[in-house]
Amino acid sequence: MKRILFFSIFVGLVFPSVLIAEVTRISCKTSQERIKSTRMWIDVNKAKFSEWKKIKGFVYNFEFNEKGDYVDVYFPNKSYARAGTNLATFRPDLIKFVLPVKKDLVDNTYTLDNYELNRINGDFSRIFKIFNSENNELTYEMQVKGKCKKNSNQIKLF
Repeated sequence: MKRILFFSIFVGLVFPSVLIAEVTRISCKTSQERIKSTRMWIDVNKAKFSEWKKIKGFVYNFEFNEKGDYVDVYFPNKSYARAGTNLATFRPDLIKFVLPVKKDLVDNTYTLDNYELNRINGDFSRIFKIFNSENNELTYEMQVKGKCKKNSNQIKLF
């Protein structure tokens, strides 16, 4: 009887702490973007960033756990899969992370996707780059800015 009582108390104290991970959810809404492209219709040497322009706010949802050292990204376009990384830097003022390199063998390209979340003022930025795999030249770059807020709601996975 003592064993059952001890085991039930032990499981009651330990098991919830394993299930309740310290996960933080953040929602970021974009407000501005600028684009630089060196694709076929633009002269490579003259490619410059467009002016910052206001855009309809897309919402990016992030889920991160500093102790687990990971960040998950839920893209605004539901056709894209959720992406995650453990290549994150957590500082008191800033969270920086890079999603794993994504290669497209059909288009012969690869992408780099960098994010920064400012913990002090809630600013959000994303720098998305596409490179040609043959010569490693940058062919497209998009920079996005916006604001973030803490989101306690569960993120829909499907």
